[in-house]
Amino acid sequence: TNAARNHSQIHPHKPPSIYYLGPFGITFTSPTTMKVVLCVAVALFGCSWAQRLQAQSYSNPNEIPIVKYVNENNYDGSYSYSYETGNGISVSETGQLKNPGQKDLEAQTAQGSFSYTAPDGTPITVTWYADETGFHAEGAHLPTP
Repeated sequence: TNAARNHSQIHPHKPPSIYYLGPFGITFTSPTTMKVVLCVAVALFGCSWAQRLQAQSYSNPNEIPIVKYVNENNYDGSYSYSYETGNGISVSETGQLKNPGQKDLEAQTAQGSFSYTAPDGTPITVTWYADETGFHAEGAHLPTP
């Protein structure tokens, strides 16, 4: 501005006492105030930009929603959980402690099922159980010995 230009001609070693930030129409009385305001503005802009990028990375139009979810854990070692998704996948499992307190006979057992639609449209369902004898699965699409 003219005032700053005239000041520097009269007092070449003393900075002007008024600083003008032209495009925004803001006037500052010290360079420190101007620096603080600019740093705050840059920080706010950076935060808003980062938030916008984060929001974009989490919005996925192909997300499949969880439409049902149950998870129960009991003190006796038994549990039950299940969920269903918006595209038809369903999973369920229950488990319990078999022969609790009997050192050589105690075993965790579980049983459950899952189902989904294969890419060719075939419905797939698997039922299974697991105990001290191992994992055992059955399904119409699985080969049998």
